Amino acid sequence: MQIGSALAARVWARQYLNPTEKTPITETFDSYAELTAHVKPFLEKAKVRAGRSPSVMVIGALGKSGRGATEIAERWGYTFDAHYSLT
Repeated sequence: MQIGSALAARVWARQYLNPTEKTPITETFDSYAELTAHVKPFLEKAKVRAGRSPSVMVIGALGKSGRGATEIAERWGYTFDAHYSLT
């Protein structure tokens, strides 16, 4: 679920950088590196403007989708409110 987490970061960044504009339809990416290259600059600018990193709560953090979301959050420096795994 890295894509979902990355797109959430893009939407979060948009709220700080251009709050009156709608988030555009997402492009397609051929690789994780391409996705990161697209989203990361927006995220870094928004973190400066917001004065903080986005915070996340991942439910099912050890599951198939949750692992990807957690991985993006750790790599990109999100603040964890909590992450849970339901077994």
